[in-house]
Amino acid sequence: MRLLVLGGGPAGLNAALQGRELGAQVIVIESDRLGGTSINRGPAPVRTLARAARLVHDTQAWPAFGLRGPAPKVDLAATLENAGRVADSAHTEQRLSEHVAAAGVAAERGRIPVNDWLQTNLAHIFAAGDVNGRSMLVPSARHEGRLAAENAVLGTRRQVAHEIVPTGSFTDPEYASVGLTEAQAREGYDCAVAVVGYDQLLRAVIDGHAEGFCKLIVERRHRYLLGAHVLGEYSAEVIQVAAVAMAANLRVEQARRAPAGLPNLHRGPGYGRPAAGPRAGGGPHAAFAERSCPSVPARRKSP
Repeated sequence: MRLLVLGGGPAGLNAALQGRELGAQVIVIESDRLGGTSINRGPAPVRTLARAARLVHDTQAWPAFGLRGPAPKVDLAATLENAGRVADSAHTEQRLSEHVAAAGVAAERGRIPVNDWLQTNLAHIFAAGDVNGRSMLVPSARHEGRLAAENAVLGTRRQVAHEIVPTGSFTDPEYASVGLTEAQAREGYDCAVAVVGYDQLLRAVIDGHAEGFCKLIVERRHRYLLGAHVLGEYSAEVIQVAAVAMAANLRVEQARRAPAGLPNLHRGPGYGRPAAGPRAGGGPHAAFAERSCPSVPARRKSP
């Protein structure tokens, strides 16, 4: 089996590596550096700029921690150079191209409609990632790349689904989300909702960033997590707790009982409990609001 991958971004690389793992002979054609926008010009270098902005902003909190001294000055050229260094690290330190080549994958130099198996109008050609316009996010691209390779090599066995796609933005404060919004959940589920303030999280208080919240949306009957939304410090990391719980089909009380080191922000998604569930002694557990929606079958596992 031979597999040709056009484009070496998140979708292309994951398709190539998955195809090679399944025994196919793989060639990747990429006009630029491997890694695509997410590594070379997008989230990776942009996050370093957001980090620099946060460090400057945090100087305003120095007096509260007993710190004295002049606030740092921004060297824009050095800041941009650091962003480029982070982008280059995937190639110089992590040796992305060498790892791809070592796996036996050869690398060379609008929107395409697809079906649920990521096939184009030509059944032997698959389109994954931004090119198909379905979900133009890095996690989606990686998922689609792996799935497209499996369907190309093993036959069309798996359909694409984007029920669980954690996303975030490195603003100040950060925000992140996964799954359904409350409005979307209310359209099809009997759900319960809880909002936990960052001021209830010791780590946020310690860091001096107690502004923000974590919102959980739970299907009431089977108690599965339908969605989570976080606004506050390190939201993009915190949301991963909810994403893992959703991917594993954990009930909300199972996720809450998972042990966590303290103090940390990841405890936020575990602080909610359904109002109809067993009472939990101690701790700032928020009872889910009594908000009912039309009852439908519980969320099914993704194929």
